[in-house]
This record gives sequence, C-alpha cells and structure tokens, in this order.
Amino acid sequence: MAGAGGGATAGMGGAAIGGSGGVVAGTGGAAVGAGGAVGGAGGGLAGTSGAAGFAGTGGGAAEGDPIRLMIFYTRWGTSYPEWFPTGSERAFTMSTMMHALEPYKQELIVLSGLTNANYYAGNDPALSGADANDSGDAMLTLLTARPAARGQPAGGPSLDTAVGDCRGAAGPPLRLAVGQFGYDDNPGISFDAGGAPIRGERDPHAAAVRVLGHDVTAPDPAADIDVSYPAIGAAQMDVAVEALAKAKTCAVTLMWGDQVVLESLGLTDLIHNVSHFATNDYDAFISANPMSDPGSPFVKLQAWYAAQFASLLARFKNTPLGGGSLLDRSVIVWISESGVGGDHRGSFIPIVIAGRAGGRLDVGRYLQIKPRPMPPADVFTIARTQGDLLAALAGLWGMPTFGDPRITRQPLTEILLP
Repeated sequence: MAGAGGGATAGMGGAAIGGSGGVVAGTGGAAVGAGGAVGGAGGGLAGTSGAAGFAGTGGGAAEGDPIRLMIFYTRWGTSYPEWFPTGSERAFTMSTMMHALEPYKQELIVLSGLTNANYYAGNDPALSGADANDSGDAMLTLLTARPAARGQPAGGPSLDTAVGDCRGAAGPPLRLAVGQFGYDDNPGISFDAGGAPIRGERDPHAAAVRVLGHDVTAPDPAADIDVSYPAIGAAQMDVAVEALAKAKTCAVTLMWGDQVVLESLGLTDLIHNVSHFATNDYDAFISANPMSDPGSPFVKLQAWYAAQFASLLARFKNTPLGGGSLLDRSVIVWISESGVGGDHRGSFIPIVIAGRAGGRLDVGRYLQIKPRPMPPADVFTIARTQGDLLAALAGLWGMPTFGDPRITRQPLTEILLP
C-alpha cells in the first residue's frame, strides 16, 4: 500500500515492451503492424519500426536526427508559494527556491495551473475535482493521460513508451531510478503498451555498461541510499545524457525515489513526511500574499531538486549535437504527480519544460493556466490537464493525439511555436 496519492500498482514486477517500441492502438482502435504508434481514442497512427514517428511538416526532427525526450520526475509535488516565479509571462524571475534555474530561464516554459486529472471516470465522468487521495492513482495517470483505478494496471502506455525508438532512429526507451518509491517500492510512472509498469534501473553501473558499453563513476547501488542518493542521481543523469546524445535511446525517464532521508541537506525524515511541511492549497492559491516558510525542509528539498535539474540542463547544453546542442534537439520535463506537497492533490502540478525541440517550443515563458489569486471554489476545478500537455508534446513525434479524451480535452498548443 502506498501513501496517499501514490497507490499500489498491479504487476509490481513490471513487464518489458515487445520489440523496439511496443504496439498499441488508442481506445477503440486496433493494434497496427510491428512498431506502430500509440494513438488516442479512436485508433492509432501506423509506424514502421518504433512506437512513434517524427513530427510532420515543420513539426520536428529530420530523418536520423530525432527530437529527444527526457522526463525528470520527483514525487509529492512542490512547496507553494515558494515555487512561483514573479513578473510577467515574458519577463519573469525565478523564485528563491528555484533560483538555480534562473540562468536557463530563456530555455524554459514554467507551466502553472494544470491538473493531474487522475479520477477514475466511472466515479466521476466529468473528472472534476481531481484528488489523488480519493480515487484513481496519480502516478498511474500522470504520463498515460488515461483514467486508472487504484490497484489496477495503468490504462495504457506512458509518453516515453509512445515515443519509443523514434521510428528506428534510436534505441528503445530507458528508465532510470534513484532509490525506491515508498516502503512498498512502487514501480513509478512508466508503463508499457498494455499498462504494465516498467521499473527504473537503480544501478547506474549496470545501465551504463548495458546501454553505453562502458562504466560510469557511481557509488555501489547497494550502499546506504541516504548517503549515496545525490551521487547515484548524478551518475544516472550522466548515463541519460550520453545515451540520448549517441541515440542509444530516444526517451529517458529519470525517477527520483522518495524512500530516503537526504542527510546531505540536514533532513531527518523521509521525503514523503517532509512534503507535509508545505502551505495548503487554499492558502497558496487564493491569497494575494500567501504565507511562506522558506526554511522548511521541503523547500530545502525542492531547491536541491532545482539544482539537480539545472545541472542536467548544463549537461544537455554542453553536449554538441549537429550544428547546436543536445538541449536544442530535446524536450526535458520536470514534473510531479501532485501539486501542493502537504495536500497531495492533483491541482497545480508543478511543471518546468526545457529545451527547444528542434525549434518547436516557445520557450522563455512563465505560462499561467490558472492565474492567482483565485476564488476558493476555483482551486480544484479543472481548466486544463496534464493530458493536454502530453498531447501537445506527442505531436512533436508525429502522434495526432494521446491519452483518453476524458482527460486529454484540448492539446496545449500554447507551448508550441506557430
């Protein structure tokens, strides 16, 4: 049994994807030939050798040079109001907690106000008032954009599975983990074509040798994770960047576990427990000047994650690729299944998107889907969902739709350049 918002997942051992990218059709569709793409409701998009193709005209990578995807996942949301930037959409300043990303803000879309619509549609067809505590499972639906019942398999593939091997231009998706999720060892947020979980590899040595053909500098993964967590994470980022740069993979999902006491930050409790040191939903969103607690352990943790994300962006930016950098050809998404750490609800999930996706992303923006302050009644209403974001991103790899239409209502094309 997982803590609130996490939930247990069926098939805890995970399952491998058949072939190089997996084959599945969307709701109501039929499976296509080997390596076909994942479609949304009504059918799939045929491919040739990978689970997703390239974007169409003006939509992305040329043959042999695919857009890369990297998911940077941290659990239990963030600390509000400390997360919010200040300023306007095009002229903003990162908060003190997120200051490590200030040098990269012209490469970012800071996205506020999306809802992780994780309600099971049988309980609430409108999917309104999504709440990770009550029904469904936030981790199951975060990257699948499909309704999911607690304790059941995911409703379909996650975005990394759908991207697959970029129609044979790269190797299969790579899933990496830093420690475990909860005392029950939840497998994470990545799912194969049939909705079975795919665990992240925790040993950077083994992952590097298998994917890259050489070892990396990293602690023994069997060592005390409370001490080795930062170094294991750094090694996994090294593996991810090299694998993407050398087209050993087209999609990497890096999952930071929460069953850890991060001693290097002076924390004395597990991440789940320190997440409750955060302002609640109402205080964070309805007040023009919400109370802040910059010294809380959860703020310290989020500032540390921001620094890790910044170090990842530095790796991407400093890795040449073609006539530019790996950052120019990539989409990197920092995301969590929850919004406010203390409440574990699906409202206002924190999202930072980095990279230019081959010139397709409209970066250098602080995009507020639900501006603050707001009336109390509006805090938990759904304006746009994570499915809308995933559908817009899926289009970069040639997928006309993604997820279930009860969650994916309108692709978030606002993040794209015309």
